[in-house]
Amino acid sequence: MPKIFSPIIPQATATVAASVLYRIKTAATGLRLLGETSSIPYVKVVAGVSLLIVETIQGQKAVKGEHGSLVEKIDHLLAVVTELCLKAPANAFSPSLLEALSKFLETLQKVESYLRAREVGRFKLFFQQQEKAARLVECRTGLDEALGAFTTHLGAAGMKNLANMHVDAEHRQAELLKMVSDTSSMTESSINSPSFVGSSIIPPGPPHIFHGRQAEVKALVDQLQQDSPRIVLLGPGGIGKTSLAKNAIHDPNVIAKYPDRYFVPCDCAETVDDLVLAVAAVLGLELRGKLSQAVLKSLASKSGCLLVLDNFETPWEPIANRPKVEEFISRLADMPNVALLVTMRGKERPSNVLWTRPFIPPLELLSRDAAYSTFMDITDANEQDATHIPELLSLSGNLPLAVTLVASVACLDGCETVLLRWKADERTSPLCGGFDKHTGLDTSLQISLSSPRMTSPPGALQLLSLLSLLPDGISNADLNCHSLLIYDILEAKSTLLRTSLAYMCTTRLKVLAPVREIIRRTHPPAPGLLKPFWTRLDGLLNLWRTYQMPSADLAPRLLKDLGNFISLLRYEAELAQGNDLNDVMYRIFNLEGFVREVHSVAPFRADIGRYMERVNDDRLKGYHIFYLSNTMEDVPLTEAPALIE
Repeated sequence: MPKIFSPIIPQATATVAASVLYRIKTAATGLRLLGETSSIPYVKVVAGVSLLIVETIQGQKAVKGEHGSLVEKIDHLLAVVTELCLKAPANAFSPSLLEALSKFLETLQKVESYLRAREVGRFKLFFQQQEKAARLVECRTGLDEALGAFTTHLGAAGMKNLANMHVDAEHRQAELLKMVSDTSSMTESSINSPSFVGSSIIPPGPPHIFHGRQAEVKALVDQLQQDSPRIVLLGPGGIGKTSLAKNAIHDPNVIAKYPDRYFVPCDCAETVDDLVLAVAAVLGLELRGKLSQAVLKSLASKSGCLLVLDNFETPWEPIANRPKVEEFISRLADMPNVALLVTMRGKERPSNVLWTRPFIPPLELLSRDAAYSTFMDITDANEQDATHIPELLSLSGNLPLAVTLVASVACLDGCETVLLRWKADERTSPLCGGFDKHTGLDTSLQISLSSPRMTSPPGALQLLSLLSLLPDGISNADLNCHSLLIYDILEAKSTLLRTSLAYMCTTRLKVLAPVREIIRRTHPPAPGLLKPFWTRLDGLLNLWRTYQMPSADLAPRLLKDLGNFISLLRYEAELAQGNDLNDVMYRIFNLEGFVREVHSVAPFRADIGRYMERVNDDRLKGYHIFYLSNTMEDVPLTEAPALIE
């Protein structure tokens, strides 16, 4: 934790100019400390340049009128930046606000250069008087533009709080120092907390409702007690593989054997690079350089750990991916100190791994009693409703996820009402198109979507359709920022949670992979719902390209939605044509370039060639040649410059 300095106390006889410099120094000191302990981009550098400006001016005999206005503007702007930092956490800074901060930093650097040149008299040697005036105007204009941009983000209420900024500099610094102290204390306590010892991310908790899997749990826990187990849980989507894995890793015997347990969701990892990135993120590694080597080195350094790869079918199923994915998991399996637990759909196990015998059989549907117990735990149905439960369960097919969906709707609307509505709507409801009526999960989703709870709030189905493309889900901050074009989005969120169509994972709203797949097929999102994500992606990538923002600042902001961006771009690339496809491809190349530079992975490598077959833009073809060259493909690099030009 950095040392916290006491506020700077000005001399009682300070002049007005000295008071302004004092306020700048006070604000900059607090901002510098905040920048050292938080992930807010630019703040530390802004503070450092501001302190240089103070030092430069203090080395001069006086602050002349023409330069005093610059100092006063900087004083005001630092107060605004302080208010912005106090108002919102780092991850709430929008790309446009980050861009405003970066431009403010550029202007501060120009001011510092201008004042330093004035200090040593270099204007006489290098600048004509007219150029000197132009530089002064440029500095003033830049500061005015920064104030305008910050004012827009701070709002009227925030600007009102700055009315007394000339007398509350110490109070503002005290608030910043408290924020710094809280951030540092939280970091230290997280590192020292038993929950974080040996694990960067706490494994998800066991399911609260869990019936009918006692034999499977015992078999799994027994195998996990062996030396270097390699286990695969198989079965169809929604059968409960993830629930079984979560239950087992919280068994006391498993906890005792594996203090370090890492749970890696793979449902958004569509390539081996995505898979490596997902594992590295859960291990808490720095996401740069050769990640596969870093992952293996990190795991090799542990005395013993359990690594769970959930929904592993996503990277493994595509035939083109399979050799590299199997090579990676084979290298994981070669490590005797690592226990490996994989969940995946189907009945086939990956090759090149000596899986623990005897194999745990693919999971089957719940027994009638287990399905009934699950239903009753959710609904607590009365005697009158109980007569309709067997028929409702028959619609679910006793598939655990389907039972949960049907029970959640019955809990809200009543068993008899749900059953009557299903019989009436089966042939007439517009929501039934595209569903497979022979599967319990499809039928259960139809029942959920036809519920008045889903049809009355107009935004519920919109939000669900959007989430079908977002494997990383949507953060609470994004749901509250009003940028998503969904009517009454918080009510829509509440509806999805009440009907069990979505769930909260820490602070993010998510939908299970089997539900996402069906909704994406039957109710894809309208194009307008995706626009806010393109705006955010374009803004973040523009910061990287234009200002070369340090990757350590950008990486966390992109990482939290990287799976979403990749999923959205793949979805759009399959559907788009003409200029729309060109726009998608430019985004893909830009995101691919950033991810490859920061993480040394190429998430679109397997798909770009197929997408480019439908592109007629010569500039994009040039980018494609450069891309292939950088990914070690045999291509005529000499053709690229002419195409790009």
